[in-house]
Amino acid sequence: MLQKLPYRLLLISLEPSNRHILHKRISDRFKKMLDQDLLINEVKKIRKKWNLNLNLPSMKCIGYRQTWEYIDGLIDRNTLKEKSIIATRQLAKQQLTWLRNMNEKITIDCLEKNCVQKILNLIKDIF
Repeated sequence: MLQKLPYRLLLISLEPSNRHILHKRISDRFKKMLDQDLLINEVKKIRKKWNLNLNLPSMKCIGYRQTWEYIDGLIDRNTLKEKSIIATRQLAKQQLTWLRNMNEKITIDCLEKNCVQKILNLIKDIF
């Protein structure tokens, strides 16, 4: 049996109004991570520390599998980038679909410049 929570919940969904901007941001973010070798260094460190293989659920995380393949020389750096960006875009699409099917949520366009202020005003007005 579910107990009623002793506080009020506010379900806010941050959803971009422009998918093209979302895709560009995903691409830019991943390229930046790749330029700084962040993901490559991370995967190298965890491979060195733990006995891992590509069949483990943890290696199904976006970017990990692709980086593993890159480190092992199975794919080149450009393929690592492209496969990871595509996988991230697919995940974002799934998440947005899931969010859009949620009832009783307040949707805020996360691309609006005043997004944070809208959220703060909403909280202030409701509580």
